[in-house]
Amino acid sequence: MHFNFLMLTSAIFTAISFVERAKAGTGHIPFIQLRDGEIATKETILKWISTTDGNLTFIGDPITKRNIESTMVMYCSIRTVDVCGGPCTVYNGGATCLNAPNTNCLSATNNAGRMANRLEFDPALMPCPDFTEEFYAAFRNSLIIDPNHAGITNDQEAAKHLKEQWEVVNTRLRGQYQAQVLGNQEEANQRREEAEEVQKQKETEDRERILERAREVEKKRIPVYSFVAGQGAHRKPLRIHPYAEKLMSARKYVPLWYFLPDAALEAEERAREVLDTNHYQITNEGGNFSSSALVLVGTHSIRASPNAIPDTKLTWSQVILTRGTYLKALSLGAWPNGHIKMFAEFFACMDTSEELNAKGGVQALVLYQAEMRMDWFKANERQKPYDLAVTNGEVLEDCWKVVWREEFEKTLKGTHTN
Repeated sequence: MHFNFLMLTSAIFTAISFVERAKAGTGHIPFIQLRDGEIATKETILKWISTTDGNLTFIGDPITKRNIESTMVMYCSIRTVDVCGGPCTVYNGGATCLNAPNTNCLSATNNAGRMANRLEFDPALMPCPDFTEEFYAAFRNSLIIDPNHAGITNDQEAAKHLKEQWEVVNTRLRGQYQAQVLGNQEEANQRREEAEEVQKQKETEDRERILERAREVEKKRIPVYSFVAGQGAHRKPLRIHPYAEKLMSARKYVPLWYFLPDAALEAEERAREVLDTNHYQITNEGGNFSSSALVLVGTHSIRASPNAIPDTKLTWSQVILTRGTYLKALSLGAWPNGHIKMFAEFFACMDTSEELNAKGGVQALVLYQAEMRMDWFKANERQKPYDLAVTNGEVLEDCWKVVWREEFEKTLKGTHTN
């Protein structure tokens, strides 16, 4: 709402119209005034409509229509002190939202809510007009002839009334302005607090994202474990091929070649290659795709070596060289002590076997350990293991037959060559 001298000028013309009507009639026309914020009866608004000469616009239902639930709202663009006037709109109908721009005065038959008009100035700085001046003569005359103000009979009383009304309105505007200032401060404080809260939330989320990234990076790192200062290794670390380590941990059969120094050297080279590459492969744990898991592993670390030699092709010296490392590697599978002792006795029995003294006996024992060790792991998977340290004469005899046949074939080949 902008309360200024332009509004006062408009109010003057409204007052002049009152005077002209008074002159044209008996001087006792019952003027009906609707005041800003007043809850009036429909009869009062209808009487106001019939007596006002303002420019009226009617919207909603016809005013002749009677409905107990309907509401009649009158809103105008001019307010003189607290009296509505000027171009007005009259609405009759049910509850609704009205587009009412430039509304400075409102009256209704029921509570009609509206947004408070903002004051763009401090009413305390507005000087009180001198209502005794000629400029306000029309206002004074309209009050003198108004039967609703019977106590006002001369210019002095009219001017006093106008001043009192101005002070009432100005006091109300001052309160509204102070409330508006406080509201602005509270709104500014609320916006600042909301902005600070948003900033704090953003900073919290940023810190959480940084911590989450740090946690993700940490997950990919090898954990750091504590150690006892001054305490070294109890024994030389076991260095075996990664593929053998994987199979030993799973308690599966592993060819003895993987426990030779050559295999350990290959493992170290692959470990260096893994540091420089990001190649991975999917491996099937268990061999059955319907029931086993797929594992992502480095292609240079877990796969079988192309250089591996079957146990049947090893020399007796290589078998002797690998068995110590093999027996130590059994701990990877957490074998019971009785099983580890059985494997140790298996190799010890071959060391003391009389077969070593016979021609071809070394080859026969190499074949025997290859056949028996593989067979034992198969029997274990069938849940029917046996004591590997007990010599199986039938298998040993079959191994001798293989050796004799190879010797015979070599002899035949040499004869034909000659």
